[in-house]
Amino acid sequence: HRVECIAYSAVRYFELKRDRKKEYVFSYDQMLNPKGDTAVYLLYMYARIRGISRVVGMTNADVRALAEKTPALCLDHPNEWKLACHLIIFPEVVDACTSRLQTLDLCTYLYDLSSHFSSFYKVCYVADTDPDTKEVLKVNESRVLLCSAAAGVMAKGFSLLGIRPVERM
Repeated sequence: HRVECIAYSAVRYFELKRDRKKEYVFSYDQMLNPKGDTAVYLLYMYARIRGISRVVGMTNADVRALAEKTPALCLDHPNEWKLACHLIIFPEVVDACTSRLQTLDLCTYLYDLSSHFSSFYKVCYVADTDPDTKEVLKVNESRVLLCSAAAGVMAKGFSLLGIRPVERM
């Protein structure tokens, strides 16, 4: 089931990210590349983001409860700020896609979101873990919420593109 979702998503995303005014070249190699602007990469990033909640031991209900009791996110690191700023322009991107009747901007947005998340995740630890036991010692709740928001926006973007996200790769 998961492999089938990834395969269909790879073809669909490849089709939708193309500028309709440019020449089209069909390529399985480009579609299935796990790096770069492909559905395989985006689905990997989505699964990685969703995995963070599992690592810190939080269910979707736990994250929703945390969001309800948190008045504001703490965005101290520049990469947190960049990610949050990118997340808030999602409605504008969707509006642009509907007015232009093309999906290229949404595909570019999702790829950029993945890039921003990757930059954030490299330097902003969501959880401190014991190096020997991998036990979670401390959780940065604000970053958990930022990750949850990123996953939610990616899932909505995938839905608009007709792509079914996978929770694990």
